Amino acid sequence: MRLRLIHILLLLAAAGLGAPCAAADAPASADSHALTLVERPDDDLVLVDLRLGKTTLAESITGYTNKTSLMLPLGQLANALQFAIKVSPREGQAEGWFLSIDNGFTLDVARREAVVSGKRTSIAPGLVEAHADDIYVDTTLLSQWFPLDFNFSFSTQAVTIAPHAGVQLPVQQQAEREKQRDALGHTGQNIPDGPFPRVEVPYQLYTIPFTDLSYTSGYDQQTHTGLHNDFNVLSNGDLFYMHSSLYMDRANESSQLRWTLSRRDPDGKILQSDEWLSRTA
Repeated sequence: MRLRLIHILLLLAAAGLGAPCAAADAPASADSHALTLVERPDDDLVLVDLRLGKTTLAESITGYTNKTSLMLPLGQLANALQFAIKVSPREGQAEGWFLSIDNGFTLDVARREAVVSGKRTSIAPGLVEAHADDIYVDTTLLSQWFPLDFNFSFSTQAVTIAPHAGVQLPVQQQAEREKQRDALGHTGQNIPDGPFPRVEVPYQLYTIPFTDLSYTSGYDQQTHTGLHNDFNVLSNGDLFYMHSSLYMDRANESSQLRWTLSRRDPDGKILQSDEWLSRTA
């Protein structure tokens, strides 16, 4: 009986010694995905231009290179390409879509994971860095995520972006729309007057006027001026073979009344030969 009791005590002691070890392992697991912001030396910094064909999308954006590869800021790149991707550098995350809403995109720098168009991929160390201002991604990895090729020239300090065959970027679609709009505007300037027949609308002795009436009523508690009623009337129509315009306004104890009679003609003929006024003039 005594030996059995000693055996039980030894088992309890072993369990107690194992508990602190498990507790000590927990913080290590929790810190395994902690984000650390990277600060690159100034010697690695380059200022590059983003080009799409002959078009410069962005000038002097910050990049980092080690003479063999180039890292570009994901947020600035998405803005230049008009990709709907929001980047949170201090959280090490990015989320949105590109080209179409079906192409979703999420990035977790701490976990070194990305989900592109529904496909989850792991990221090799050193290809993605979270800085204080943006998330920098190696161009080789960018080419895997997006249907784009990035060609960096050290001599010109420029990155030329080449979409894959059949891919049209939003900036290219916008340029195409502007080109079509300019073409329509240019064509419109050369359209002759012949296809648009002139429609004669002679003045009449009297027509039922078109009237716009507005009315407001209120009370000002601060000035204690009592109840006030404001209104304005705008009425237009033909009268005496002319255009009649009547305007009345009453606001803040002041009133206005304006009535005009006028005639207009594109050829400058105020009185037509078949009108009654021309025979009495």
